[in-house]
Amino acid sequence: ENAYVKMLPASLTKVLTLLTAYKNIDISKTVLIDEYVLNAVGSRIYLEIDDVLTIKDLLYGLILQSGNDAALAIEKAYSNNPQDFILKMNEEVQKLGLKNSYFNNSSGLDEKEYNYTTTYDFACITKETIKYPILKEILGTKNYQVNLDNKTLYFRHKHKLLFMNKFFVGGKTGYTKKAGRTLVSIVENNERTLIIVTFNDSNDWRTHISLSSKYL
Repeated sequence: ENAYVKMLPASLTKVLTLLTAYKNIDISKTVLIDEYVLNAVGSRIYLEIDDVLTIKDLLYGLILQSGNDAALAIEKAYSNNPQDFILKMNEEVQKLGLKNSYFNNSSGLDEKEYNYTTTYDFACITKETIKYPILKEILGTKNYQVNLDNKTLYFRHKHKLLFMNKFFVGGKTGYTKKAGRTLVSIVENNERTLIIVTFNDSNDWRTHISLSSKYL
């Protein structure tokens, strides 16, 4: 329904950030957090200057807690020029042959700049992402913790259907005032994998449960 209409994905953007980071940065790389993360607004994993963690840890924080500071740390780990990472995100979209998507940031925030895509395009992006076992694992991990020298970070997935329905094995939530509620779910039974994407749906949990029952 309206599968090719350009809309705002909000934090679903971070699925593409996840894919782009994995394909362009060694996820075992250790990152020293600097003042660039202080530019993060909205949802965060509360990184502080001089924290040291791996790209892999940042990816879990990016997806489970939707950390905008994690997104900025990943950009900086790739290049001192954040636009270099954004360019790579759009290259990934182009490789998939998607014509109706463009991304201006790695977080999905849309107050000053915005990303646009379609539910069809985003389903394709998600399909590509879950081809990689570690990325599928991250999208479906319910809880994760990072032990730093002076503190422990605890991440809990915001996609509540992962905790409520055994067929929901991964996904990502999103919300901004402009975009409304956005949601991607990965649903599996023994025979099929179903990707459900909704934008601007105030009843998204109910929609995803209904569609999963209909198509699996």
